[in-house]
Amino acid sequence: MCENCREVNANSPLEFVISVRHLRKSRRHIFLVRPGSVPFPVHKSFPQGFPMSEVQLTLSLSDEELQLRDLVREVVKKEVVPVRAHLDEHNEYPRAVLNKFKEAGLYGALFTEEYGGLGMGMMGSIIVSEEIAYGCLGVGTAMLATKLGALPIEVGGTKEQKAKWLPALASGEKMCAFGLTEPGAGSDVPALRTLAVKKGDRYVLN
Repeated sequence: MCENCREVNANSPLEFVISVRHLRKSRRHIFLVRPGSVPFPVHKSFPQGFPMSEVQLTLSLSDEELQLRDLVREVVKKEVVPVRAHLDEHNEYPRAVLNKFKEAGLYGALFTEEYGGLGMGMMGSIIVSEEIAYGCLGVGTAMLATKLGALPIEVGGTKEQKAKWLPALASGEKMCAFGLTEPGAGSDVPALRTLAVKKGDRYVLN
């Protein structure tokens, strides 16, 4: 750690502590710390004459968010951790685990109340993503693909499409897939060549 940097209290009960300290005329250090962890400095330049010599920003979870975190953490401990090695070794889709997520209502944290979700916004999705990925990245990707696949409907769908699909996704009754990669483009979206051409009342992919 730079000798000029401010020591951060790693025993703070808060979820996150970000401490910013003025070091030179145009340089500050930022620390992101979780309780019990070692401060991790991130260098970032600020304009010369930045008005504050020291700033501390506290980001804490609400009671509702803490309840969600604890719920997801418990489900992951019971349902994901014991089977994650088996899933990887056998290249197996975690359908049984996803059903447990459905029973626990975890999909609801990814959607708005209007369509049957919990209405917890981006933070709800972040909490679910972090806690599941901590248990197994593969299971986390499989679960969160539903949100990724739902985004085109949420952003560009009609009212009828949203009403038809989003409640079923928020309850976990249905899951989404997201198709992106092409042999000649990888995941480079602007380079994709696949077209959806409307033929009558259907679309033909080619």
